[in-house]
Amino acid sequence: VDLAGDISPLLELDSDTLRERLYTAKADLGDNAAVPVKLVHINKCPVLAQANTLRPEDADRLGINRQHCLDNLKILRENPQVREKVVAIFAEAEPFTPSDNVDAQLYNGFFSDADRAAMKIVLETEPRNLPALDITFVDKRIEKLLFNYRARNFPGTLDYAEQQRWLEHRRQVFTPEFLQG
Repeated sequence: VDLAGDISPLLELDSDTLRERLYTAKADLGDNAAVPVKLVHINKCPVLAQANTLRPEDADRLGINRQHCLDNLKILRENPQVREKVVAIFAEAEPFTPSDNVDAQLYNGFFSDADRAAMKIVLETEPRNLPALDITFVDKRIEKLLFNYRARNFPGTLDYAEQQRWLEHRRQVFTPEFLQG
């Protein structure tokens, strides 16, 4: 829960309404208050810290009203039903379906030191020499990422079969549904 926000929706609304608002774009909320809940994604560099680690000068610099946050924390502790609502919001969430699109898999894990060293070689290689590179990667995503890198940035390095593969990839990714939403 974002203690710096307005927590009144968590106290006043049921879990179904909270879920609906949580997944509604801020621009579409109108006069309705946003739900002060943040989903923390692993490997997406969240910054989480205990309240006592935030020094007053850092709170001022970041525009955080410590007393407001502490007051909200007290209210939440006095209203245990809020926890149940938040659990209910995410209990009925759609199960995560991994993407087949390698560009959407960047947070599926970090690359090894060996793969990072190999990627450095790729970046230092003259574009015209990219097709001749013979590098073995531990993480199989990188081969697809290298192909996408070449296709996007140096399409002249693609042979006919690779051009056809890239065209088919774009047809699969850039669907009308993707372009509208």
